[in-house]
Amino acid sequence: MDGIYETRKATSPTNGEPTMELDEQIFKHVIKYRNKSLQALIRLCDGYFNSFIRTRDKNKLCLCCGRAKIEHACHFKSAGVYKSLRWNEINVNGGCAQNNIWKGGNLDSYRVGLIGRYGEEAVLELDRLASEEKKNGFHLDRLKIIETIITYRNKLKPN
Repeated sequence: MDGIYETRKATSPTNGEPTMELDEQIFKHVIKYRNKSLQALIRLCDGYFNSFIRTRDKNKLCLCCGRAKIEHACHFKSAGVYKSLRWNEINVNGGCAQNNIWKGGNLDSYRVGLIGRYGEEAVLELDRLASEEKKNGFHLDRLKIIETIITYRNKLKPN
């Protein structure tokens, strides 16, 4: 799993206040976002992550149809259903609006495109992770979301 999902103690066990056990950048953002709701943090993270995906795939064609230019960050496994895969770089790829919206993701073609780009083992791993989440559940916590915001905001910055 990505380093952004490593578990770290974010708050004091006695009063719930952020502690300096986090690295300085994460601590600064925990304080910065303390008044934002979980939904607001998810929307902010989605914005950074989806911009990263569109930027990463801007010179590629739609993974489903192989023709259209990249307009969307398309999820193979639904972000609403599979929260653990919401910000997974293999699960999300650039695609066109026609496939993402009008063809419901065009999942059969998407799967073929994923296998072509990442290999069958990577796609089977997505299936395994989705199955595991369905069986065991998954909880998005504030710290993981903030770490993901920082990661993709930094990836979008020019070098």
